[in-house]
Amino acid sequence: KLRDNSFFEKIIKLKEPSIVYNLDFIKFIIDFIREDISNYVENKSNIKLFYSCKANTNLEILTFLNPLVDGFDVASKYEYQKVKEFKNNISFTSPYIEVETIQEIYSTNNIFDFNSISQLQQFAPYLINKEIGLRINVDLEDSNKTIFGEKSRFGINFNDRRLVEIIKIHALKIKKIHIHTGEKNTSISRNLVKLIEEIISNELYDQLEIIDIGGGFFNIYKKKEDTETFWCMINDFSNHHPELDLIIEPGNLILALSGYLVGSVGDISFIEGNNKIANLTLNVSRHNIFTWNKPNLIFPPKTVENNTNAVLCNIHGSTCYELDFFVNNIFLDKNYLKINSNFIFGPVGAYSKANSKHLHDYPFPKEYYFIEGDIVERVKIFSDFYFS
Repeated sequence: KLRDNSFFEKIIKLKEPSIVYNLDFIKFIIDFIREDISNYVENKSNIKLFYSCKANTNLEILTFLNPLVDGFDVASKYEYQKVKEFKNNISFTSPYIEVETIQEIYSTNNIFDFNSISQLQQFAPYLINKEIGLRINVDLEDSNKTIFGEKSRFGINFNDRRLVEIIKIHALKIKKIHIHTGEKNTSISRNLVKLIEEIISNELYDQLEIIDIGGGFFNIYKKKEDTETFWCMINDFSNHHPELDLIIEPGNLILALSGYLVGSVGDISFIEGNNKIANLTLNVSRHNIFTWNKPNLIFPPKTVENNTNAVLCNIHGSTCYELDFFVNNIFLDKNYLKINSNFIFGPVGAYSKANSKHLHDYPFPKEYYFIEGDIVERVKIFSDFYFS
């Protein structure tokens, strides 16, 4: 897909530090997910595809995604404000919330998924006779026990005895449960379905209508057999519970592969007396941009040690931080080692901007969008016909 539309051939010509989001590829991924739902799930209308906003909240991306997804997942009032005008289907959970935001959420016929017993106790008096959601704490095999488990601060034990009293006193209805397990595999997904079955067998959840199983689908989609296994499990569950809607909220899967960073070489320093080992410094910082991931070098291509032109390279970012590097001990052909020559790294479409830093006041790279074969600047894209 990317080769066919000459994406890399065009972005390599950019003259400044840049991140380019391939909107064509975002649509391709969403269409691919929709096709899987259509192929594997009989009650396909029960599966709702949401976008997890924490991956990237650029207004252009949200605008592009709006007609392609069924709703948005948010975790702060700031994300909520950005998407509330797009759709009335919003999945919202957060360890911190204010009463004004709770009231606004409910005024738009959405609900909040409470993260803890104490949070629910705090806000339940404002929600007499209302529907609520609960984020459920999960402790599954193969999952990270600190982030997702008894030691995690996220989520409520689904059979916590205090729930019964709070629900009864305030006449609340549990309409939705919200579960995050991190990156899924087939084993985690299987255990997740078992947990959900256990939850819905509890009479406290007899008015349940919606189950949000979070994101974490990137690894599931690396292997076709894992993808098929996952959706077959979802199909079996949906057939047994046709009354329940199931939300998936991929952010990384939808966006990660769309984005690529372009930076250029600002300095080449060969090790004294050895023109086969070099330190390269780029005009962009990995430390400032990538907290959760280490992007791959896409261009120039790696070479092998026995290539007569091979140079062992360490590729560094532009800050004074010693550990600011993109990759170490990689062989490149010396013909690519020129001042101002461009390098491409990726994928960087998800979480890069949200986690970016500004050491030495370096700005975030200039952002572009690639759509229908053209590169469009952020400042121009809303006046373009693509969003008309």
